[in-house]
Amino acid sequence: MIKKKTGPKGPYVWTYAKIKEFAGYLHAGKSYKEIGDLMGKNDLSLKQVKYKYASLIEAEIEKLKKHDALHDMIRKIPEVKPLIDISKQYRTAKDDEVIIYSVNGGGKYPVHGAIQHHDRWVMTCWTEFGGNINSGDNETLFDLVEVKPRIKRTVWLNFYAGNVTAAWSSKYAADSYGNDRLACVKVEIDCDEGEGL
Repeated sequence: MIKKKTGPKGPYVWTYAKIKEFAGYLHAGKSYKEIGDLMGKNDLSLKQVKYKYASLIEAEIEKLKKHDALHDMIRKIPEVKPLIDISKQYRTAKDDEVIIYSVNGGGKYPVHGAIQHHDRWVMTCWTEFGGNINSGDNETLFDLVEVKPRIKRTVWLNFYAGNVTAAWSSKYAADSYGNDRLACVKVEIDCDEGEGL
């Protein structure tokens, strides 16, 4: 019968993944004691590893610094307007009616269409974000603004002493829940989707 060897385990193997982890803790500003607790090593062995693999650890820390700098840059990028979608409706910022013919015209102004100006249609083009060709990089009254869908409904409200019920889609429905009501009022709703939210 072969006996298994007992006693202390062999030397700790510092794989690339472990060195990377160690570099990450150093970059985060952790002390050798904290790193030792996290990795199951003592301070002395960590200092020896830092000396032995100094160039590799420094390279990993540099990568982490570049990564942090990239994330800082990304956080500072301003919010970008959505691209113009031919399936949506638009008006100009000054509320002129617009027709979009194409959104893939190429170049700096790929969106082609026309603006209703007084009694005629005037052809023009916009950037993929809706900036008018005449605006340069500034916002103008001819830039595109998405038209939100409108909600148009007729509803009936039952009024009681002290409160109002939910809106009913028909007079018949309002009448069927109209015991002891003071009034039943017809209300025409015409508003932008999302109004008041």
